[in-house]
Amino acid sequence: MGFTTPVRSTFSMNMKTIIFYRSITGLFAVMALWTLTSCSPEQPPEVQLRTLVDKGELAAERRELGPLRQLISEHYGDERGYDKKQIVGMVRFYLLGHQKIHLLTKISGIDIIDDKRSQLTVFAAMSGKPISGAQNLISIKAKLMRFDISFAKEGNDWKVITAVWRQAQIDDFL
Repeated sequence: MGFTTPVRSTFSMNMKTIIFYRSITGLFAVMALWTLTSCSPEQPPEVQLRTLVDKGELAAERRELGPLRQLISEHYGDERGYDKKQIVGMVRFYLLGHQKIHLLTKISGIDIIDDKRSQLTVFAAMSGKPISGAQNLISIKAKLMRFDISFAKEGNDWKVITAVWRQAQIDDFL
């Protein structure tokens, strides 16, 4: 019948779109939620950023969206052309689409550019099942991603101003 080819073509395109959104929204959920809680300004920037990653990991696993809007800079923009509104929408889509979120994160580099700017590379494994460690990432079919995140200090808070993400490899977590 004439419906077979168009339906498959449309389904294939829709699945590609869904997979794309799941990937980037998952990443931005993790990235943005890392910034959910401000750190004490007395702490060194490296400690502040590591604390954000830890607290953000917990917030992402709790599927908290509300604070995201406040913590992504109004000046957010990335190489794909996304702005804050689009990123928050993608994060919402991801959180609504996943009843359970489990994360394993690894910071591989923090670069403090000056007292107002920093960059952070984080590897994030995302799964609907608990992640006990890097050794079980393959068996639970975790989504492995690398985030290269740029932060700017706005007041006392670090805010995400841009990010680049791509798929990571299992070796990045070992």
